[in-house]
Amino acid sequence: MPLQSPLRYSALLKSLSLSVDSASIIQPISRQNPQRFFGIIEYMELHKLAQEYFSSVKPMQLATISNGQPWICTVYFVADEDFNLYWMSARERQHSREIAKNSKVAVAVVKDSERKQALQITGEACEVSDESLEKVHTLYTVKYGPKDYDLNEIKRHLPEGRAYWMVKPTKMYFWDEVNFPDAPKQEVLLSH
Repeated sequence: MPLQSPLRYSALLKSLSLSVDSASIIQPISRQNPQRFFGIIEYMELHKLAQEYFSSVKPMQLATISNGQPWICTVYFVADEDFNLYWMSARERQHSREIAKNSKVAVAVVKDSERKQALQITGEACEVSDESLEKVHTLYTVKYGPKDYDLNEIKRHLPEGRAYWMVKPTKMYFWDEVNFPDAPKQEVLLSH
């Protein structure tokens, strides 16, 4: 069901001492109506929808670049409550080597290609720090179950070994013709 207009929530926003204008923190990108703003309720709905995408989709496409040449691969990911995306890859894989040289990446998370529902993300990628390994390993195990490696292997930091990697999004957009039929491209403002 498409998200509702800010006018539907004006009474709630007023009860929170917010006006539609002061709560306008999400702006759809729309040629038909470039001045249309969403309020705090829509902001929360967009974040909830993004979490739904992340929990229901397993693969993401990860694009890296080296010497001006782009590369794209598919990895299985998990997300945390701050929209950081994590995956497991060997340090010797092309995308891992390229992230070590240039941390700028792009990601696509496709929920439904026929109904045109996807997230498009740009961000900075890096290997997960030792302090965060247990949290990420738990997230990954909950989504995918136990694997044929353990956390001790990852903690050894072997050059040919596996590692958890992370993308911290800097920009995130929905392209969703189901939830936003009049303006399918929606920017999700991120708190950093």
